[in-house]
Amino acid sequence: MFKNLFNIYGYDKSKWRIFYYRNMNSDGSQAGYTEYLEGLDTVNVGRGYWLISRYQQDIFFEGATTVNLDKGPYVITLNSGWNEIGNPYNFNVSWSDIMSFNSNPIDVESFKTFKDGAFIATNTIDRFRGGFVHYNGALPLALKIPFTQNMGINGGRVAREEIFKSNLSEKEWRVALDLSAGELKNA
Repeated sequence: MFKNLFNIYGYDKSKWRIFYYRNMNSDGSQAGYTEYLEGLDTVNVGRGYWLISRYQQDIFFEGATTVNLDKGPYVITLNSGWNEIGNPYNFNVSWSDIMSFNSNPIDVESFKTFKDGAFIATNTIDRFRGGFVHYNGALPLALKIPFTQNMGINGGRVAREEIFKSNLSEKEWRVALDLSAGELKNA
């Protein structure tokens, strides 16, 4: 899927680039940014990425899937230091909901995103977006991202919060559909 994207659009660093921040190598040494063709060859759910483009361009990821909700909340492993993470769901997620769901770990700092040329703290991880979080712990932390659609940050009323289930025998459930008709596809 990822390589097909670059086969279609071409990977030209003078026009656009994609990379992610890795805070440590497998041997424990400090790392930095990993770019396409230099170690980055797949886009992983839950990881944040930098996409820089000189020109406005719509990019579509064919074959992309959503998270399997039958396995429970999505888990992102935080390592000591800065971690670049991404929203694993197709709706906005509240950072305070994530912290609450994980019993407010004291070693996890606020979520920061890059906007208007600066890093700013925010409580919302927008769908299809990511950012950075600093973790002060010595051992890796499994941060659980609850599948909770907080209506206050998703265009609804603040007092209502929905948790979707994939068990069809339940009163409420959600199913992901990929639709296409000729050249048209849902995005």
